[in-house]
Amino acid sequence: MEKKRITVIGAGALGTNAALILDRLGYEVTLLEAAEDILIGGGAATTNITHNDGFEYHKPGHRKTGEYCIDGAIAKALLYSSSAYLTKTCTPDHPIRFLLSSDSVNKDGLTVESFTENAEHMRTHFRDQFHHVSEMRGNDMQAERLLGRNPTNFARPLTREELGNYDNVVFGYAGSGTGVNMPHYYALLKAGLRKSKMHIAFNQNVSAITKQRDDSYNVISNGVSIPTDYVMIAAADSIPKLCSTIDKADLRRKDGPASAEGTYYLNAMTYVKLPATPDTKKIRQVSSVNFTLQGEGGCMFACLLPPTATDDGYGAIYYPSENGSQLQKYMQDAAHTSPVPESWKGIVNGGLSNDSPEVGRIMQQAFRYYPFLKRYAVPERTLCRTVFNAATKDSNAGLERRVRGIIDADLITEDGHVTAFRSPKWTNAELVAMMAADHATQTLGGQQLPKNEDHAFGPSKLDIEQITQGLNFRELKMDLRDAQYFAAKLCMPPRIVDAGLPQFGGTPRNTRTLG
Repeated sequence: MEKKRITVIGAGALGTNAALILDRLGYEVTLLEAAEDILIGGGAATTNITHNDGFEYHKPGHRKTGEYCIDGAIAKALLYSSSAYLTKTCTPDHPIRFLLSSDSVNKDGLTVESFTENAEHMRTHFRDQFHHVSEMRGNDMQAERLLGRNPTNFARPLTREELGNYDNVVFGYAGSGTGVNMPHYYALLKAGLRKSKMHIAFNQNVSAITKQRDDSYNVISNGVSIPTDYVMIAAADSIPKLCSTIDKADLRRKDGPASAEGTYYLNAMTYVKLPATPDTKKIRQVSSVNFTLQGEGGCMFACLLPPTATDDGYGAIYYPSENGSQLQKYMQDAAHTSPVPESWKGIVNGGLSNDSPEVGRIMQQAFRYYPFLKRYAVPERTLCRTVFNAATKDSNAGLERRVRGIIDADLITEDGHVTAFRSPKWTNAELVAMMAADHATQTLGGQQLPKNEDHAFGPSKLDIEQITQGLNFRELKMDLRDAQYFAAKLCMPPRIVDAGLPQFGGTPRNTRTLG
């Protein structure tokens, strides 16, 4: 039987993972990307931790977001060898910290008691999923080896001594989240692409998606016609523009060509140099990942590369406020056909200058909550990226940022053969990719991926544990040069690439390209 053809548009974390999974499932896959490489234009470039604890989603209406973060982190760990792309910053005796500031506590429903109750709710959710993995893999030890944590070390309240390095903080929890070495993750995906049979093309401009008489489709990109049976659009803020290239007669009956309602945000992530120092106390203080919660009373600081006595370190700062890192927002409804304001493109391409007022406010917020950064951390560059928050029942048209819902397949055409998918967080990318692959498989007459009502992962109720027993990429060996290339592309210190990792190896070869 002739292979079914699938075209994936968008090579961020979601699109690349979906393409890899569909290739492993036996489809003829074409992956198209507007940028010059994978992961370049999307949120992966400003992702520095795995959101795998769910503690920041502390309101009752936000909890599903936290549960899906845990589900996404488990899916990521079962699909890949996560030790390949996690930083060594977080350890059990030096964990990620979720902190309640004195500015936030007892406001907007946040109390020490409610935060504690939510953290224990997330532990319960993780425990249920952990026990499912343990039961299917044989024992708790095997599950912990794969997931990197267990229900006991998943979380604990921070001691008063552990809170001593932080100002304006009244309480906190230690989590089991970790920092992300994005150059390693890039190299891992590139290794998967090299091993695949798919066709890959970069610098692509998709100008039309047209239905044919035999009910197949043609994707016109850079003037080349690509015949396909199913189109998956995973192109983030370009989704509405791509939907507008489809003939209106084929569109699903709705008010406009925009794929989903919600709110776009233009976000900034400030990267700082952590100067070399012989001060061992300073090194330990800055070698940390910290979330102080809630808008004006919050700030994230994540060390990605600890300093040493001879080498500079590297960290990231995010101030979750419209006075800080949340620069602008744009609400999209069914009447809008343009994705984001045109003026955003210049900021995305150029970032913010170190002397801009926004960067100044971001740094002052970091100094306020993390006093060990004062007169020490030096801003190097601020990247800007767009983020879309879908309109869901609890998100107030996407304006409630802590509700980052996973929405199921957005059917763009009446026949369901052109769909759009979004991943609300990098942590969810593999989970949503499996959802997308499941939808494509069912639409094309194949067998759906395993489901499990009792141990559901995400809104599609996938049994990620069962799926990843037979479909995973844990055998991949990264190429050192890929990691070095991506580190240079993001202006990260070369030392962030750990050449000693056992996952590096293999002989590089070119990916297949179109034309």
